[in-house]
Amino acid sequence: MSRRIIPFLFTAGLLACSSSAATHPAADAVAAQDAADVLTAQDVVAAPDETADVKIWPATVTSSDAVDVFYSQGIARVPDGWIFSASGGLWRTDDKFVQTVENMVPLPDAVTALGYNHIGDIDVAQGVLYASVEQDDFNKGEQAVVLFDPQTLQYKSHVILKQHEASFIAVDETTMTAYLTDHYSDDKILSYDVKNGWKPLPVLQMSQQAVHIQGADVADGALWLSCDDDGQSIYRVDLKTGAVVQVGTVNRQDKVGNFRPEVEGIDATPLPSGLLHVLTGEPLKATSWVDHFAVK
Repeated sequence: MSRRIIPFLFTAGLLACSSSAATHPAADAVAAQDAADVLTAQDVVAAPDETADVKIWPATVTSSDAVDVFYSQGIARVPDGWIFSASGGLWRTDDKFVQTVENMVPLPDAVTALGYNHIGDIDVAQGVLYASVEQDDFNKGEQAVVLFDPQTLQYKSHVILKQHEASFIAVDETTMTAYLTDHYSDDKILSYDVKNGWKPLPVLQMSQQAVHIQGADVADGALWLSCDDDGQSIYRVDLKTGAVVQVGTVNRQDKVGNFRPEVEGIDATPLPSGLLHVLTGEPLKATSWVDHFAVK
C-alpha cells in the first residue's frame, strides 16, 4: 500500500485507503543534486553496455493465494512459512498462510522517537529479519533498517543509513550484502556490508530507471524488483552489470472506483510454486494476494 500512511482504517465499518501516487509527490523526481548527498562519481559502477546481448527471463504466474488484507507492505520466506509486514505491523504465517505470530507494535520507542514510523518490504537472512523503516522527511537524508527476531517478531536492533528513502531492503545471505535504493524511483542500487558495520559499498548503475519500487529480493546473481508502476512490472537487475530486464507483470489492474490493486513486496525463493512471490494489496476488496511466478 501507500508508503507514507497506515494503509487502511476501519471506521464505522467502512474501509478507506490512500493511493501511493498521492503520498509520493516528490519521490519520482530523482534530482542529481539529491543523489550527490549520498553518491560520488568514483562510487558508482559504470552502466552496462547498451549494445550487449541481454538474456530474457520470462516470469509466468503459476498460482495465487488470497491472504489477510493487513499484509500490505512486505513479504519474506522462512523455512516453515512466511513473514508479512504492514506500515505498522509484522505477522508470521505457516505455509498455508495461517497466522501463527503477530506483532502490532513492532517498533520500539527508541526508533519511533526518531520519527521512524513506516515499515516497507522485508527480508530474512542468517536468522535475522531485516525491515526497511522510513521517516517522512526525505530531505533529511537518513532512513533506518530495523532488525527483528524472525521467530518472535521482536525488536533486536537498528541502524541509521545515509539515504533519502527506503522502500525495501534485500539481503544476500551468502555475502551479507544489503541492497536498497536511495529513492522510490531510481536507476542506482545502493549496497552495504552488513558484517562490517554497514559499510557503504560501490553503487551499481542500472541500465534504466525502475519506477515506484516497492520490493526487492536476491536470487541467482540478481536483484528482483516489484514495482507499482503503470505496468505493475517485475524486473531482474544483474548484480554484476546492472542490466535491467522486465521479466513479467503482476497484471492486477481491475479498479474499484479510482483505485486499483497496489503491487507491494517480493520474495525470491525457489519453491514448487516458482521462484518469485509478489504481494499485492486490494483493500477495497478486503484482501491481499500472493502471486507466484515461475522464471525460465
